[in-house]
Order: sequence, then C-alpha cells, then structure tokens
Amino acid sequence: MKSKYSQLFSPLTVKNMTIKNRIAMMPMGTNYGEQNGEMSFLHINYYRQRAMGGTGLIIVENANVDYPSGSQWNHPD
Repeated sequence: MKSKYSQLFSPLTVKNMTIKNRIAMMPMGTNYGEQNGEMSFLHINYYRQRAMGGTGLIIVENANVDYPSGSQWNHPD
C-alpha cells in the first residue's frame, strides 16, 4: 500500500510546520470533558493513543474557555 499511496506517507511542510505524514484526524466530540468543560485525563489519553498510532495531524475538539457562557453544552449545576 505504501507504494500505491507514497505521497500519503511522506512529510508535508506548510510554512514553518512539518507534518510527518498526510494522515489527518478531524475533530470528533468525545464528551470526555469535565463538568465545567475543562480537558480531562480521558482526553489526554484519547489523543495520545491516536498520535502513537501514527496520525500526522490531529485537530482536537472544542474546549471551554469561559464557563458557563463559553460552554457548548447545558450542564445543570
């Protein structure tokens, strides 16, 4: 498969950033956030596993920066 899709597994440089291959993971809602929208250890482990699997570019899901007004979800307090 590497010979058929050789460009897929080759590095890609955009300005000052080099990605080790052209495999990208788009953002997906895991619902692993804490009640207040902060990242959790579940998030960290989830993305670590994808990176170890060889994904060149990982685009993470949304995160909350100002709870509750910045929250995507309505959590009862």
